[in-house]
Order: sequence, then C-alpha cells, then structure tokens
Amino acid sequence: GASVGVSILKRDGEFIYRSPWNATFSGVPNRAHQSLLANTDDADIAPEVRDRIRALWHGFLDSGDPLTASFPLGASGGTRRWVRAHLSALGDHVLLHLVDITDLTTVQEALLASSERYRSLVDNLGIGVYNLTDPMKGTFGSVNPTFARIFGYDSVEEVMALGSATIAYENPEDRLRFVSGLLENEFGRSNTITFNARLLKKDRTPFWTRIV
Repeated sequence: GASVGVSILKRDGEFIYRSPWNATFSGVPNRAHQSLLANTDDADIAPEVRDRIRALWHGFLDSGDPLTASFPLGASGGTRRWVRAHLSALGDHVLLHLVDITDLTTVQEALLASSERYRSLVDNLGIGVYNLTDPMKGTFGSVNPTFARIFGYDSVEEVMALGSATIAYENPEDRLRFVSGLLENEFGRSNTITFNARLLKKDRTPFWTRIV
C-alpha cells in the first residue's frame, strides 16, 4: 500500500479521522479520543521529539500557514521510522499528511557518510588533489591540504581565496595545453590524462610536477 497517512484533527490535537495506514504504521489501533499531543506510552510520538512536535503544532495554529517538517515516529514492532509531516488548514480543523521517508533518509545518511569518508581520505593523502568547477576558467572547486602545502600556502582557505588555478602556471600556454587535453579526454572518453608542467609556488618559485 501507499506509504502515506491522512488524518483530520481538531485544533486541540484530537483526531477526528485517521486513515488505516496510520494504525498499520504505528501499531496503535485507531480509536476514539486519540490525540496527536498525548503524553502517553502508546502515543506514536517519539518521546525525544514530542516537545518539538508540540512547538510545530502550536506554531502552525498561530500562523495558519501550511507547515512541513520531518521527524522520527514510533512504528510497529517497536521501531522508529522517519516521516515528513505536512499540516494545512481544513476549515476549522487541521489536515495532516504523513509520508514515510525512512528509506530516503537512510540513503541520504549513507551518501553523507560516504562523502565524509571520501573527504577524510582525500584530506590525508600525501599527494595534492584538486578539482575545478570550470576547467576553461581554471576555477577551483576544492583542494586538499597537501595541495596547499605543495604550493607553499598556509591553508586550503588561502588557496581557495585565489579563485583560479591559472596563476599557478609559469607558462600560461601550459594551461591551454592542459585544457585541450581535458577536452580531448572528454570527447574521446579516455579514462585518464597525464600532463607535465612547470608550476609556481606562492613565492613564485618554479617547480616541475605531473598532473594526472
């Protein structure tokens, strides 16, 4: 079935209607006089977020504007599931949509963890790593600490403040040859490009390096 629950509530938080999905999701049977704000053991509001739910509810009542928020709720089997709630006015009552976003949240958390692991790996590599957001202009997207040290800069932030990698080339034509190689790599779908160039440190000292 759809992972969406629909409820209609009074302004004091008491449910007038809860779709069957809500009961299946929470493991709490639908019955009379249930309240979204109830402070009871069988309420499907996670204790650690109950105060936040109340604040959101009263904020919605005060403003009257539609409100969307995400938080964990108690689910059947004693688990916690992430939901996205949307509150909107329905005459004198409140319409509540709940969408189960646990799988999406899990994917986002995995991507974030993977990104953080990648960043940690790159930051601790003994070689300089950088990427360009605009290869034609040489605009830096990011650099790692080793890259900054190789060029004689005190920090990554100092390199990023330069804005462009074009100043690193002793011979500006070398950069044009590198960009041409990147374009050929893109159109030819080659996996790698290797390029030797004479670059300049912060103090303008030249040095040879291989760019891969």
